[in-house]
Amino acid sequence: MHIGRDRLFNLLGEYRLLVPVKRAYHKTTNSHHRFYRHPNLLKPGPEQVTALEPEQV
Repeated sequence: MHIGRDRLFNLLGEYRLLVPVKRAYHKTTNSHHRFYRHPNLLKPGPEQVTALEPEQV
């Protein structure tokens, strides 16, 4: 019995024999580190500061 790739995948899909594709997940932030987290000095509020140039805060 000869069967092509696409027909094989169609048959496997019809009988729910295909394993779902696992997508890659990229972790971009490490929140559990040993460094100190500094407070946000530019928080929005009544006394909001907008930095317009470097080293202004």
